[in-house]
Amino acid sequence: FDEALDLVDDIGSPWLGVVLELNNAWVERRLYANIRARTDRIALVQVSDFKIGTRTTSERVVIGDGDIPLRRIVTALAAAGYDRWYDIELLGPAIEAEGYDAVVPRAVDRFRALWT
Repeated sequence: FDEALDLVDDIGSPWLGVVLELNNAWVERRLYANIRARTDRIALVQVSDFKIGTRTTSERVVIGDGDIPLRRIVTALAAAGYDRWYDIELLGPAIEAEGYDAVVPRAVDRFRALWT
């Protein structure tokens, strides 16, 4: 996320932005500083959750079942003025094993609850 923001800043186009993919960026040292300083460069926030101890990053879990501090991150985004798109990302063996009919409504409810 940090390096992608640097690239977008170097290019300097108002039409170019970065996807903040939380599954990959939540452990970055400068995540919150970048959210505060460069919110205008974030085009989309991709929300998913990840359970520590999982073998690969592509093994997502339903929002709220993992360890990513989602409420803290979306609160920081809101405080920095981010008011654009969010995308709920649901993929991986745990998601597929439970089935999308069960997972999607729960993920949407938990996504909405991040702001309450």
